Amino acid sequence: MTSNFYTVQNCLVVSLTDRALGVGLQPLLETLLENISRSKRKGIILELSGVSIMDRKVAEKINQFVNKLGILGFACVLSGLKPGTVGALVTLEIPLEVKNITRNVDEALAILGCG
Repeated sequence: MTSNFYTVQNCLVVSLTDRALGVGLQPLLETLLENISRSKRKGIILELSGVSIMDRKVAEKINQFVNKLGILGFACVLSGLKPGTVGALVTLEIPLEVKNITRNVDEALAILGCG
């Protein structure tokens, strides 16, 4: 699976790619939960600049992933959506059911109080 994890001031940043989304998010969720359980995190940033195609199926996977993290008590922010991806989401009326979406990781860190 292609995804990278790194920590910035007690927030976990997860960089997602097309490949990771194609494999499925369940293995990523399990790995993420293992990582989170080792230490207390203020929040999780899903960095999506590596995602080139955002269709309804991908958006649903991301929504489910964020909902699971929310149920477990983790604040989650989406970051790095490309302008073309945003345009496709709007044109196709595909909702992302996330409270916070930012242009970049720095903005996401500020929202989570990690910047």
